[in-house]
Amino acid sequence: MAPANPGGGWDQTARSMQQALVAAGIAKSVQVTNVGGAGGAVGIAQFVNSAKGDVSQLMVNGFVMVGALAMNKSPVTLDQVTPIARLTEEIQVIVVPANSPIKDAKDLAAALKENIAKVTFAISALTAAARSCAVLIGEFAGTTITWISSVRRAIGVT
Repeated sequence: MAPANPGGGWDQTARSMQQALVAAGIAKSVQVTNVGGAGGAVGIAQFVNSAKGDVSQLMVNGFVMVGALAMNKSPVTLDQVTPIARLTEEIQVIVVPANSPIKDAKDLAAALKENIAKVTFAISALTAAARSCAVLIGEFAGTTITWISSVRRAIGVT
């Protein structure tokens, strides 16, 4: 299962696995099922409830799902599945201005705990991975990050 709509990263990873499993002769055929919604929360819920004990079932997921499950307050958790392989890696980087008093993650957590209203995050893309990163930073700091979406504007040069 790819717990996302067709065409995205998890779908592409699942389809690559599909081709590899068939090409290696491990399976005669492999079906990829897409279940999109809520950053993977809909897909993992369906997977957990329908694939119990079926060793032929696999699901692709990643860092996005960690934050999505927390943000959506999902009753299904990653504790209900067993990771078997790491196929990709998603790295998130946090930077601050050189003159910032925040020098490491502990400083960031302390600033959030002291006065979360004074800490602003600017994220370069409106991605679920970026949101997941913000949620996890909030959990690390013992507080809740409020997500405020902004409007993207395209600038054309002629």
